[in-house]
Amino acid sequence: MFERFFYKLWFTRLEEKGAKIMMFVSILLVPISFTYLFISRLRQLLYRVGLLKSYQAKLPVVIVGNRLIGGQGKTPFTILLTNYLSEKGVKVGVISSGYKSKNRGIEPVYADSEPVLVGDEAVLIAQSTDAVVYSGRDRVEATKIISKKKIDIILHDDGLDHLALERNFEVILEKPDSVKNIISQAIPFCKYIPSGPWRAPYGSFDDSVKINYINLNYQNYTLFNPMRNIKKSIDDFSEKKIHLVTGIATPDIIYKDLEMKDFDVDCRFYQDHYPFKGNEIIFEDEYPVFITEKDYVKLKQYISDKIWIIKREIQINDNLKYLMDAMIKL
Repeated sequence: MFERFFYKLWFTRLEEKGAKIMMFVSILLVPISFTYLFISRLRQLLYRVGLLKSYQAKLPVVIVGNRLIGGQGKTPFTILLTNYLSEKGVKVGVISSGYKSKNRGIEPVYADSEPVLVGDEAVLIAQSTDAVVYSGRDRVEATKIISKKKIDIILHDDGLDHLALERNFEVILEKPDSVKNIISQAIPFCKYIPSGPWRAPYGSFDDSVKINYINLNYQNYTLFNPMRNIKKSIDDFSEKKIHLVTGIATPDIIYKDLEMKDFDVDCRFYQDHYPFKGNEIIFEDEYPVFITEKDYVKLKQYISDKIWIIKREIQINDNLKYLMDAMIKL
């Protein structure tokens, strides 16, 4: 309930109905935001002067994170980076937090692991790569465990603010379109949590760490029907009345993109990492049902021939290729 409210608060666009009310609420929360910023800066200072200790792994550590709350493409980029490094002969280990799963320890993750036990993103990574994957909220302990495996590099899907873990490389992802014309863009002092969706400017306190900001570019949407093993470009999909069922952080981006392509969309949005039961994709009609890859790992056993997985591949440009090649040399 609170999560849904804050996503609405943070990502309501100025032209939308109710934006003025959300703006008023955002301003009321500014004193809490300043308190959050003060505590965050104090914590970072304590690590910098050595009063709080950080752990340095024997293997290179790369953090894939974002400043903005919500889906900025961390897991898809982690998958892309893992597969790219693997193709170059680098053995990769990946650590995911297992957010909203039942896991309270450090667990290995396999392609057939239960998302509810280790996390939907961890399972998606295991299904999409050949990496050694672990799920665990204690990133330092998870790093110690995965370091014992036959790997060359450790990627963390999220974890910028885990300052107890030293890193060699930070990749900070941004999606400019997700913050276009929202309240915190119009009123800069409403930027940080809980007034706005921005985390404190965390990251490494070590000046030797390579920090890279990346604006991801995407190819056009593709659709895949797992029951019929059919893949189509979104532009070749003739049926325009569809159901969009998803439990991700920023579903409005997909919805608005579909609207621009003249789809008539029935939206069924659930909170991020929602534990689907299967009934959510059952409808009393024959219209196609669109879901994301992250939803599919939890809905796989319930699919029918009406289910289509909607996906956008990240475009690899020269700058991104240069960045990924640099990690091979760590």
